[in-house]
Amino acid sequence: MRLKHRIGVTLFLLACVVCADAEHAAITIAHQGSENVWVSLKGDTANFLLASKDGGRTWKSISTVAGFHALYFLSPKIGWSLYLVQKDDNHCFVLSNTSDSGYSWHKSFSNCGGKGGYSIADVLFINQERGFLLSDDADDGLLLQTKDGGHSFRIVPELTGKGQLSSILWDGAQHLLVLGRDFIGVSDDQGRTWKRVEATEGVLLGRTQFFLTRGQLFPSGHGYLVDGNEIYESTDFGLHWLSTFVAEDVHFFSDISFADDENGCASGFSETNSIYCKINGHNWMRISGPPVEDDGSKILGTMKMTKHLLMTIDNDSQLYQSRDLGQTWTKAPLGTPAPLRRAPPDSRSKKR
Repeated sequence: MRLKHRIGVTLFLLACVVCADAEHAAITIAHQGSENVWVSLKGDTANFLLASKDGGRTWKSISTVAGFHALYFLSPKIGWSLYLVQKDDNHCFVLSNTSDSGYSWHKSFSNCGGKGGYSIADVLFINQERGFLLSDDADDGLLLQTKDGGHSFRIVPELTGKGQLSSILWDGAQHLLVLGRDFIGVSDDQGRTWKRVEATEGVLLGRTQFFLTRGQLFPSGHGYLVDGNEIYESTDFGLHWLSTFVAEDVHFFSDISFADDENGCASGFSETNSIYCKINGHNWMRISGPPVEDDGSKILGTMKMTKHLLMTIDNDSQLYQSRDLGQTWTKAPLGTPAPLRRAPPDSRSKKR
């Protein structure tokens, strides 16, 4: 069945629970490997995309674009973006792709809907043809699949309209995992077939209710995710999860990111400004987050960890980075906007 829903999009990241009137607000981060990093910024007069090819040491403004709310890069050159467009009274989303590291973008798919429509919360591609869009609508979650690089989508019926979804994880090989409220969706064949697994089937040991939001999977079968102030681990590609750490000084974790299956960090909201990290597979340890403001608290949203760099966006939409596991934090030197490099029309879209 082809997509028949009218989809209106409003994307909210925990990074923007409270957005300050900063000159440029960081919206989201993406990385591919340990050296290639991108950040989408939104400003009062211009939005632009920054890129780093040296693991965040230096940044270059590569294009002025609509403020991307989601970025995903499959390789240092190939990536996709989601952003919002207002048309009359309709809220629309646009999926675009790049083949030159983000310098230019080609629109591949768009959809508009009226007020109260679906919200697209996540984008993932496992190769240049096959990818997924996920809606986190509270009552009627939606998973869409493309087999032509994002030019058309079909609904995944096993996971659509049957409860709230939050994000989609991929182990980098065959296994995919969709996180949701009181259930998960699993695939062991790159999304060709799906199975819904209920909370009552022992997904989280000792839990019959949950709302899983963020996590990460690896080809080894190992996985991590956060729920409230707990961190869960899996060794069977996400079919079963066991709570391995509870952070008493954290109200909730909002994101978790691993450089590999033994080194990662989780961030969230804590009066003690805490981030918790697992290094070389050892027990979780507390490190200090970016400096707090006068009220003594900070909400950390999107978190990304590479081999040499830890990055997070706070509730004031500031991007911070650390190279020494939180001993020192600096605001990323985000530069100034650059003229948009316009790409030739997408020849494929002409044929459609």
